[in-house]
Amino acid sequence: MKKTKAFTLIELLVVIAIIAVLMGILMPTLSRVRNQARGVVCKTNLKQWGSVWAMYFSDNNNKFIKRNNNTTRRGRWIDVMWNYYKSEDFRICPMASKPMNPTGTTAGGDDWGSITRAWGLLKPENDRPESTYGSYGINFWCYQPDQENLMDRDDSWYWKNPDVRGSANIPLFADCYFFCAAPENDDTIPKDMDEVFPNFRNGGSDNDSLASHNDSLNRFLIDRHQGSINALYLDFHVDDIRMKGIFRQKWGPHFDENKSLSSYSGYDEWIERYPEPK
Repeated sequence: MKKTKAFTLIELLVVIAIIAVLMGILMPTLSRVRNQARGVVCKTNLKQWGSVWAMYFSDNNNKFIKRNNNTTRRGRWIDVMWNYYKSEDFRICPMASKPMNPTGTTAGGDDWGSITRAWGLLKPENDRPESTYGSYGINFWCYQPDQENLMDRDDSWYWKNPDVRGSANIPLFADCYFFCAAPENDDTIPKDMDEVFPNFRNGGSDNDSLASHNDSLNRFLIDRHQGSINALYLDFHVDDIRMKGIFRQKWGPHFDENKSLSSYSGYDEWIERYPEPK
C-alpha cells in the first residue's frame, strides 16, 4: 500500500515561521495604506464642506456667520450650517469617527474629542439637532462678530468675509478635537501628545489653562494623519498641514505666521521630531 507523504513537524513549524515573518512585514504597510485611504476620504469631506460654505457665502452677501457669545450663543457653525447639509457623514473624519461621549452631554467636559475620537455628542441648541458630533472645527477668526469684543477681541482680530488677500494660506475649517479654535501667538503648547488627552482638558496638573478659548491653538495641533491634519482654506482648496506647518498658517489678521517655534510657551522636543512644513 502506497503511503501518503505528509509534512513533518519541523516543516510545519518552518512554514508557520515564514508566514509570521511575512505578516510582520506586511501589517505596518497595510496599516499605513489604510490610514492613507482614510486621509483621502477626509480630504473629500472637506472638499464637500467647501461647497457648503460657498453656498452659505452666496446666500449671505459673501459674509461669514455672525457670532455672539451672550446667553444665546448664536452663530455657532454647527447650528447655522445644519440647514445647508443635513447629513452627518462628511462632518466625520474616518480617523476620528466615534464620539468621545456616545451617551450625550450637557455642556463642556466630555464633549471634547481627541486625535482618534470625535467631539460630542452635543446637546440640542438653537437649530442644532440632538446628538451632534464631528471631527472638524472652524477657525474662530473666520466669524463676523455680532457683539462688541467677541471673546475679548475687537473686530480687527476677525476676517469677517472670505475676500481677503492671502486666502490660500488662511484655514477656514480643519481637523480639530473641538468644534472651534482661535489660534494666537501667545498660546501655550502642550508638553507632549500623551499629555494633551485627556489630562489638561479635565483638570490636568500641568496644562489646566489649555482648555481655555484663549489657548486653543492646540485644538488643531493633533497628529491625526501621519504627522499632519487636513484643512479647507478660504480659497476653497484642501490640503494637508504638517504639524510644524500649523504654526505657519495665517490663522487671523493678528497672527504672525513667521514667529519662531521655539519662542512659543511650552515648546518642547516632541514637536522637533516632525519634518519641516512643505
